[in-house]
Amino acid sequence: MTEKDSGVSIIYMIFGTLGMIVVALAGFSMIQVEDSSTRIMIILIGIIAIVNYVYYLERKAGMSNRAIWGQSGVLISSIIGYAFWIL
Repeated sequence: MTEKDSGVSIIYMIFGTLGMIVVALAGFSMIQVEDSSTRIMIILIGIIAIVNYVYYLERKAGMSNRAIWGQSGVLISSIIGYAFWIL
């Protein structure tokens, strides 16, 4: 991977992380509005599937494990922070 490709990949990774955070927060907002156990399970399974697929693609694209774990930390901390703040 060239240096220019690496910078572009990092930008895409940042957008992917922000997208996953937005999807997760929207799902949790839906849980707050609609208190249905089936919807909660569908939203959680969907979020897990999206996150796993994006991480798979990043690994396949050659991103380092350090960057992927850093992204995971940002995602987890934002979800936990939102859960404590709103829910």
